[in-house]
Amino acid sequence: MVKFEEFRRDIVGLLRELCGPEVSIEEVTALKNNSVRLYGVSIKGMNTNVAPTVYLESYYEQYYKGKLKISQVVDNIISVYRKSRMKGFAQLGFFKDKERIKNKIFFKLVNFEKNKELLSEVPFRHYLDLALIYCVAVDNDGLHGTVTIHNSHLEAWGLDEEELYLEALKNTPENYKPALNSLKSVVGAVFGLEGAESGEALRDDFESLYVASNETSCNGAAVILYPGFLKVISETVGSDLYLLPSSIHEFILVPACSNVSPDDLSDMVKNVNFTVVSPEEILSDSVYFYNRSTDKVSICA
Repeated sequence: MVKFEEFRRDIVGLLRELCGPEVSIEEVTALKNNSVRLYGVSIKGMNTNVAPTVYLESYYEQYYKGKLKISQVVDNIISVYRKSRMKGFAQLGFFKDKERIKNKIFFKLVNFEKNKELLSEVPFRHYLDLALIYCVAVDNDGLHGTVTIHNSHLEAWGLDEEELYLEALKNTPENYKPALNSLKSVVGAVFGLEGAESGEALRDDFESLYVASNETSCNGAAVILYPGFLKVISETVGSDLYLLPSSIHEFILVPACSNVSPDDLSDMVKNVNFTVVSPEEILSDSVYFYNRSTDKVSICA
């Protein structure tokens, strides 16, 4: 059983051998959310400037457990490449034109402390123990996905962070509409409340517990920053709100009138982050409090 570093080298070597000189195979490292680093291979054929990247961590896990041989991993990666490759050259010039991308700028929330390396390279806005960062949704000439905006982009566009924020504040609620769903049938499983005293208290209020995200359920935690979103919910339920960060994709909203303490909620959040949420998707261990009279969010535990 080889170590991960050897596994990566073996995969790259076999891919180069099988694909031949007409295909460029390179080992790549990607810095993801919460300073998680992923390792993969980029595969680029001739007559294209687009190189799909296949990350290797999940393959190594299956190899380590004896579910896949290295030869099967290589065959699978080649299959993924063949399905995802595109012919011709993607036109990337659109990204240099701020008029073409400004209505595609959106924001998302990440943890401040866990992303300091990334934050040194990108424009951001500090929010409590979190940070608001900016991305562009890409859907152009066969390219689909998101690109994180770096300081170099701002310089090229001649924008500052305030202008970026105002564009994102307009676009994000429009392009990623908020979604609010009852947690009656799922919150017990999500938070592992069975048998806990605080769980009994929350189960009594299942009807008024909600998961707040956007319609895509991707990077939806940012909905708490949508103008008026929390205000409308708190006025509807007639209570201030506790905000529990379930992941970067969503918040759990708990009416403050519920018979549960912030410390109990904090224990739940930490337990879920430790046992359920992947390191790359953790938002925070904090519990937040929304005061409807001041329309402000603060850290309460």
